[in-house]
Amino acid sequence: MDPLEPKKNKKRGKLGLSQDQRAELLRRMHAGEDAETLSGKVGFSRNYLLRLLKEEMESPHVKPEFANRPAWLKKSVRGSTTLAQREEIVRRGIAGEKLVDIAKEFNVTRAYISLLKNQALYPERFVVESEYTKKLKPSEIAEFKEVIASSAPTDHDLIPHSEDWSIDHGYQLAEKLFKKRPSKRTIVECLTPYLQERRPNYFSRPRPPKPPHLSQIHPDLAKDPEFVAYCMSPLAQRLAQKEYEFALADYEARFASDEERAQIAAEKAIQAAHSVPPARKGLGKHARSKGSPFTPAKRKKRR
Repeated sequence: MDPLEPKKNKKRGKLGLSQDQRAELLRRMHAGEDAETLSGKVGFSRNYLLRLLKEEMESPHVKPEFANRPAWLKKSVRGSTTLAQREEIVRRGIAGEKLVDIAKEFNVTRAYISLLKNQALYPERFVVESEYTKKLKPSEIAEFKEVIASSAPTDHDLIPHSEDWSIDHGYQLAEKLFKKRPSKRTIVECLTPYLQERRPNYFSRPRPPKPPHLSQIHPDLAKDPEFVAYCMSPLAQRLAQKEYEFALADYEARFASDEERAQIAAEKAIQAAHSVPPARKGLGKHARSKGSPFTPAKRKKRR
C-alpha cells in the first residue's frame, strides 16, 4: 500500500491526509516532484497540493528542510508580483492550466495573467514606439529655425497649403528634413515667433480660395483618381468661391470693423465693374424679333 494513499473518514465518508502523509507530500514537492503526478496518487487536485506547499512556505515556523523555498513562492505585496512569480505564471499559463486557478493562487486578476501570457506568446504586439525618442541635435535645431524663418509652408508643399506656420507644419517639416519626430515642446519653441497670434473673441477675415493644387489634398484621398478629378474640376472651384463669399458676408456682418467693411465694399465694387454679366435673350413677347417660337398662342375669345 502506498504511504501517500489517503484514508477515508468513516464519519464523513471523505478522503483525508494524515500529518505524516502531509509531510511526505511537502517533502516530495519541495524536492522537485511534479504536483500533477502526486495529485493522481493521493486523490487531491494539483492546486490543493500547491496551496499546501505555499501555506507551509509562508508559515512563521518553517522547517529546516523547507528553508530554501522556490523564488515564485516568496510572498510579495498584495496586487503585485515579482519577476519569478511572473515567469511561473507564464510557464503554467502556456502549459494549459486554467487561468482562473492561477489567478486565485497568486492573488491577481485573470486579465493580468492573460496579458502576461499574450506578451510571452506575441511580443511583437506589445512593442511601444515612443514619439519622443528621436530628439533633434543642437545643430539640427539651428537649421530647423533657419528654414522656418526663411520660408513658408507652401515652399515645402506642406499640408494644409497655407502661408502661415502651424504646429502640424512643424512636425511635417521635421519629418521631411531630418526623418525625426521631436517633442511638442521643441516644435513650439522653434515656431513661437512665427505663429499667427489670435486675440480672444477674434476671428480673422476669410481668405479667397487658391487655385487647385495636388498638395492641398490629403495623401490618403489623393490615391483616388475620381476624387482628385473632382477637386481639380471647375465645379469644385465654383463651390469654393461660393463658400468664400458666404463666409465673407458673415464676417462682414458680425466681426468686421468699419475700416474692413469699407475695404470689402470697395473690393466688391471693383469686382462688379470688371465682371460684366452676359446678355440674356428675351423670351416671348419681350424678344427683340417678332414671331419668337416661345411666344404662346393667343387665346380666342368665345362669342
